[in-house]
Amino acid sequence: MRTVRSLQPSVPASDRLSMRLGLLFIGLFLGVSILLIAWTMFATIADRRLADASSDVAAPVIVIDPKIQTELAKALAFDTLPAATEVHNPFLDRAGLSGVVVASAAASGPSAASRSSATQIAGSSGGGGVASTQSMLSQSGPASVIQSYDVPSRYADWLERQKRGEFVGPESEVLAVEDLVPVGFASGGDRAQEVMLFSASLCRTFSFPSGTRFYNGSLYGFDAKEVVFAYQNGLRSKSYSDTEPCQPNANTRAQNGPGQP
Repeated sequence: MRTVRSLQPSVPASDRLSMRLGLLFIGLFLGVSILLIAWTMFATIADRRLADASSDVAAPVIVIDPKIQTELAKALAFDTLPAATEVHNPFLDRAGLSGVVVASAAASGPSAASRSSATQIAGSSGGGGVASTQSMLSQSGPASVIQSYDVPSRYADWLERQKRGEFVGPESEVLAVEDLVPVGFASGGDRAQEVMLFSASLCRTFSFPSGTRFYNGSLYGFDAKEVVFAYQNGLRSKSYSDTEPCQPNANTRAQNGPGQP
């Protein structure tokens, strides 16, 4: 009887053991990985369900004590900014007078023969009463006697300062409204319209445009009928008139010069 022998060499026992250990390690690694993945998925699903359940629960109502709520409302009202109040100048409004209204007239040429403006002054006096005053501004005709109002002395001082080279204001600022009489107006050329005003105290005629400032007022406007001055917190109108020839004194002649009347 013949005996058959295998030609494959036999594997040593140490090699077989190492192969088995490797397969066992790989199997354990895969099993642990699958368990970790499954645990993570279950934990995520559980957390999501807990979040959904907590969102479905209604928020508790906060009850505030009525007394505390009242005190809080008072505190909020106290913190608000106070309303703006008008502060009067104590040097200009010592008696608490306010609300002065002055009716202004149009400078384009009024058609009425007289002007009037009502000035109402309301305020509290010492006894708490209310006082109102009304002033009428009407046309003034030719004035036969006009006070000088110290115009010659101011004009002489203005000339002296000008001769000394000192800084002086415009010539019109030494003239008084009461001393000026409208005698005509001039227009044409490249200059603005000017009204001709005669000074009785200086015995001299001046010409000024609208807006000129005087010693105690200003030239508000003029037209072919009358001239309007801003004077003493109101308006004063004067009509054109012919002036009587005057005889200037020695001081006035020296001020006007040899070529002036």
